[in-house]
Amino acid sequence: LMAWIHENVWKRGGNVTRADAAEYVSMNQEYMSRMFKEKTGISFKDYVLQEKMKYAEKLLRETAMPVSVIASKVGFSNFSHFSAMFKRFYRDAPADYRKKMS
Repeated sequence: LMAWIHENVWKRGGNVTRADAAEYVSMNQEYMSRMFKEKTGISFKDYVLQEKMKYAEKLLRETAMPVSVIASKVGFSNFSHFSAMFKRFYRDAPADYRKKMS
């Protein structure tokens, strides 16, 4: 399931839902979420967010894409929310992180 989430975060522009994942593993959503947390130690929602941030970080390092486009590409419609989540993971705002990495 983790590999499926990783692949689909990248393919679907961050748009991976609990319903999609539960369908993929043929479980109901609540049971899948509970099993995911039990097996990984992280909630499904937090794992998807973590994968989105990894994807955003890669795009910031490897492309010249505007940060607002990256936010949208990883599934955030609200730029300030994306920026806050990115900062939570990488301790820098996306634009500052890109400057440091270049």
